[in-house]
Amino acid sequence: MTRYALALTAIAAALVLNATTTARAHTPEDVYDDCVEAIASAVHRCQARNRTSAADGSQLITRLLNAGQTQRARLVAHRYRRKINADSEECVDYVNHLCRRCVTALLEFGAEELARDLVGVCDRAVHAIRKSQRAALAAINNALGG
Repeated sequence: MTRYALALTAIAAALVLNATTTARAHTPEDVYDDCVEAIASAVHRCQARNRTSAADGSQLITRLLNAGQTQRARLVAHRYRRKINADSEECVDYVNHLCRRCVTALLEFGAEELARDLVGVCDRAVHAIRKSQRAALAAINNALGG
C-alpha cells in the first residue's frame, strides 16, 4: 500500500468515525463494532503489504543469487528490510491513531468497559502487524541464505 492509499484509508476511517460519533444516533456498541471493523481492515491491508513485499523481495533475491550477483542480492535484501520496517511502522502508527480516536469516541459515550475492550483489540492488532513484519523479514533473510 502506498502512502497515498494509506492516506485515503485514513480519510475514509476518519469519515466513518465522524459519521459514527456525530451524524447518526449510534449506540456505543455500534461505535465499537465500526471501530473493530476499521482496525481489522487496516491490519489485513498491512499484513497483505508485508506478504507482498516478502514474496517480491524473496523472488528477486533468489534470481540475483542464481545469477551470481551476491552483492546486488544483499543490497536488494537491505532495501526490502527497510521497506518492510517502514511500512510496518506506518501501519502501527495508523492503527494507534485509529484506536485513540475510537477510544475517545467511546469514552465520550461513557462506555468505559467497551473502551477497555477496544484497547485489547488495539494491542492484538499491533501484535498482528509486528508478527507479519517479523515473518516478512524472516522470508527476506531466508532468501538471502541467512
